[in-house]
Amino acid sequence: MWKSLFMLGGLIYLLVGCASVDLADINDEKRALEFNRPQPGYGSLYVLRDSARGQTSVLEVSVNGLPIAKTAPKTFVQLNLKEGRYYVGGRGENYSQIELNVNSGRTYFIRQVVTAGWNDFRNELEMLPDDMAKRIINDLKMAKKIARDHDVKPIN
Repeated sequence: MWKSLFMLGGLIYLLVGCASVDLADINDEKRALEFNRPQPGYGSLYVLRDSARGQTSVLEVSVNGLPIAKTAPKTFVQLNLKEGRYYVGGRGENYSQIELNVNSGRTYFIRQVVTAGWNDFRNELEMLPDDMAKRIINDLKMAKKIARDHDVKPIN
C-alpha cells in the first residue's frame, strides 16, 4: 500500500510540475543586471523571488493595484518608476504590501518571501539592502512584465 501511495505522489508531482512564467528578453535582463543609475526624475525597483519554495506556485506582483508581473521561484522583475509614492503588492494565498517613496536616481530592492499557506503559498514583501540584493539577483532570471513602466503612475 505504501509503495502505491508513494508512486501516486510521484506521478502527481510529475503531472503538476514546477511553476514557470514567461521570461524577459535576455538583452533586457542584461541591462537590468548592470544596475545603471535611473534617468533623472525616476527610480528603479527590483522585486525578487529568490527562494525555491513554492515550486508549483506562480505569485503576482502589482504596483498601485496594477498587475506588473508574475513570479516563479528564482525570478525577478525590474521597473523604472517616476518619483512619488507607490504601493507594491504581492499576491498568493494572501496579499502583502509595502509603501515605497521613490526618489530620483535611487534603486530599491524588495524580496517576495514565500511560505506555506492553507491552500496555496503565502508571500510577504520585505525591503533588502542593495549589496545583499545585488548578490542574490545575479542567480535569478528576469520575468516578463505584464504592464509597461509608463503605465504605472505615482499616487500623489
